[in-house]
Amino acid sequence: MLNPSRDARGVTLIELMIGIAILSVLLGIAVPNFRTWIQNGKIRTAAGSIQNGLQIARVEAIQRNRPVQFDLRDAGAGGAWAVCIQPDPAGACPNPDDANTIQSRSGAEGSSAAVTVEIEEGAVPVVFNAAGRVREPAGNIEFLVDTSALDAGESRELRIVVTSSGSIRVCEASFPAGSPDLRACP
Repeated sequence: MLNPSRDARGVTLIELMIGIAILSVLLGIAVPNFRTWIQNGKIRTAAGSIQNGLQIARVEAIQRNRPVQFDLRDAGAGGAWAVCIQPDPAGACPNPDDANTIQSRSGAEGSSAAVTVEIEEGAVPVVFNAAGRVREPAGNIEFLVDTSALDAGESRELRIVVTSSGSIRVCEASFPAGSPDLRACP
């Protein structure tokens, strides 16, 4: 004869349904924020890649003791770039297989096409001289990295500022100028 034990363990169907309901509510709240977090991560990746390319160009100019050029290839494809010994006559860096190309990056490496890069007119290519200073163009150069996949309030706008002295910095455009926060643009 079977006698049910009072020590039986497990969950009832009602407890299981309540747990699933709580989990679905939490997922409904978290998924939109997760999408924003992923898109802002793509913006940060693209900005970091461009900053690294600029730093590579500056270091190579100092090491080689000759002008080295940073060329932003396709601003709409996540910031594809190339670093090369400045071609003569001045122009865009040759293809990645050329002997004068030091390093290049395609836009598909690490960031999606949802990320766009805006540049000042005439700011590219950036040429560093043998002292690591910006030779062409003169003055500060700014790249704005943004995405159109998010609303303006959710999207991080990152600026890459290259000064004429060769200093390269990533800052957040959403902070007001003169803010004490270190992420603010100068």
